[in-house]
Amino acid sequence: MFVCLGNICRSPMAEAILAHKVSQNNLSNFHIESCDTAGYHIGEAPDYRTTAVAEKHGLPINHKAQQLMPSHFDEFDYLIVMDQSNKQNALKVARSAS
Repeated sequence: MFVCLGNICRSPMAEAILAHKVSQNNLSNFHIESCDTAGYHIGEAPDYRTTAVAEKHGLPINHKAQQLMPSHFDEFDYLIVMDQSNKQNALKVARSAS
């Protein structure tokens, strides 16, 4: 799970890149997603600039923004945050699950 503030730029791009690499290498049993800590864009597609960069590099990107939930900490082996601010926000969500 890749985590950023709005889930329409950095994290869906990271999700698309890793999913593409997994597919290229015929790997399986990977569940890859991304989410946000703010909830600003829930249900929205990635920003048009993110989509343009993905398309330019042949990366399929099929994503709708979602917010980080306490259950994600049990569902995913790794939560990779995009910066220190989002780390702090993610830790608050994790603590709320306790």
